[in-house]
Amino acid sequence: MAITERYIDVSGSTTWSDSLSTSTPVTLATALANAAAGDRLNVKAGTYTLSANTTFATSGTTTSPIIFRGVSATWTVIPVTRTSGNGDINSTLPVFALAAGFYWAGTGSYVIYDSIKITGALTNASGLVDLHTGGNRLLHGCVVDNSHTANTVIGLSLGDNDTVVNSDAYLTGTGYTTSCYAINCNGNSGRILYSRVSVAGTGSGIRLGTGGSVIGCCIHDVGQTGIFVAQTASGNTAIYENTLVNILGAAISITTGTTKPVFIFNNRITDCGTYGYFCADATNIHFDGYNRYDRNTTANTSGGADWTTATTWANNTTAAIIANEYSAAASKNYNLVAGAQGIGSGIFTSRDMGGLQTAGTGDTIIGGGGGGGSGSGYKGVVKKGTTSYICHVQVSDSSNGDPKTGLAYSAFAASYMRSGASAITTSTVVTITTLGTFAGTATDTAVKEVSSVSAPGLYEVHVPNNAIATGTNRVTLMLRDAATNGFQPVLVELHLVDYDPQDAVRAGLTAMPNAAAGSASGLPITSDLSDDTTVADALLDRVDAIETGLSPRNALKLIGAATAGTATVSGAGPWIYTYKSALTASKNRIVMTAASDGTRSSPTYDVT
Repeated sequence: MAITERYIDVSGSTTWSDSLSTSTPVTLATALANAAAGDRLNVKAGTYTLSANTTFATSGTTTSPIIFRGVSATWTVIPVTRTSGNGDINSTLPVFALAAGFYWAGTGSYVIYDSIKITGALTNASGLVDLHTGGNRLLHGCVVDNSHTANTVIGLSLGDNDTVVNSDAYLTGTGYTTSCYAINCNGNSGRILYSRVSVAGTGSGIRLGTGGSVIGCCIHDVGQTGIFVAQTASGNTAIYENTLVNILGAAISITTGTTKPVFIFNNRITDCGTYGYFCADATNIHFDGYNRYDRNTTANTSGGADWTTATTWANNTTAAIIANEYSAAASKNYNLVAGAQGIGSGIFTSRDMGGLQTAGTGDTIIGGGGGGGSGSGYKGVVKKGTTSYICHVQVSDSSNGDPKTGLAYSAFAASYMRSGASAITTSTVVTITTLGTFAGTATDTAVKEVSSVSAPGLYEVHVPNNAIATGTNRVTLMLRDAATNGFQPVLVELHLVDYDPQDAVRAGLTAMPNAAAGSASGLPITSDLSDDTTVADALLDRVDAIETGLSPRNALKLIGAATAGTATVSGAGPWIYTYKSALTASKNRIVMTAASDGTRSSPTYDVT
């Protein structure tokens, strides 16, 4: 992926070429008018006041997206962190501050927003941040806050295949009552991952369109519905590993006529004003399992005739008080406390109901809350369709966090989830005969301890080929305790891309020459002047480039003689004109005859 680094500041220049240096950054308006595919716009911390509707319509590509990236006052990357509770992800994010009544419209596709906060106060059906036109956008480490107090208030509106990860979406105004959502997935296959959502007034948290998913989120203190599923006749919906708490209405509500499956697993659904999970009619098809339900005023689920097509199992409904679930619910800190119901009893062995990641002060994105913890996982970027992929993970003791040694392959159970899939895939775990030699298969995962002495707790993992196959952009492989071996689960998270990160020449991009820069057939580089000279000579000596028999080099020799060389005239009519080579006058370049009426004839040329 070719990236051009550009730099943005509140008080920057308006000359686009200045954007290539941190010493001469440009304004946001200049960047919006000029950015192109492959540009990474490093936005310096500060407040960027936008006093009109702001539209960014330029698209990137699958291999060269356009990236808005928030950076610090010293141009360093801002880490995506938050303190415990539900505060902003990071108080030092650059802020796009829209004046009241105005919106940000990102209509281009393949655009990434990374570590940016967007604030404003707007009532309309498209949203303060309107991305519903176009698709394939990513918001990472971002905050969207709409503080308007009227009806029809939308914070973030998404299009097809848009993803929100490790971000916050808030409606912080009060007084509105209808058609209000912190996040509205207008398009298909919207994904909300490891994020926090809250609504101060009588609005809803997330509206999911066709084939959407909400995974690992904390949706809290919402005045109406937590997650409203609006898809009807196409696409499956996945709602996994979320905490939904203090929802005035139903935590999850399925609209009438939803005929495709809705999978609701491993969520923590407590303290809701009506139902924990409500489905509107008997045409709904849903699967409800391994969820923690408690203190939901009307009932945990709607039941009755509208529940006839549901499949339910293994839910935890043990009664408890709120103080025995969450660290400090009164101050909106929904981290799990030790001993909370649902810890270590989710769909996976030792997985908490409603918690993907351990929570705590300064933790990186706590998502739905925590409790059980996990070992040190692995994150990588891999080309789609790669086979024989090998990585290494650290496995920790579940009692004290120390490195766990001596585990055989049979101690592990494995399963993986591909983004967009409707179900988890179980993978058989096999042994590795020789470290570094792939022993997995299309479906099997292979595991082996590296060394209990030299590298305690380190294990080699061979990822099943089917997990990395084309067709999705992300896969998460979980290794968990197959029995009672006493170790924490480990995640292998792979971002699947179309380019090849291991190709040092052209990153697998076929539009680029497959040769090192500066070499034969490679891109010319200015550090190799001999190569540049070769290219220039080839252009100058291109046969018939000007006209038949005349190359650019020879044409320049003749032009130089006629315009800058010395000239002589001989004879008494007709006359003979002679034009000598420029500068040196060492050669008669052009010799011709001219009559008294100016007619020229019999030219001869010497371009040697």
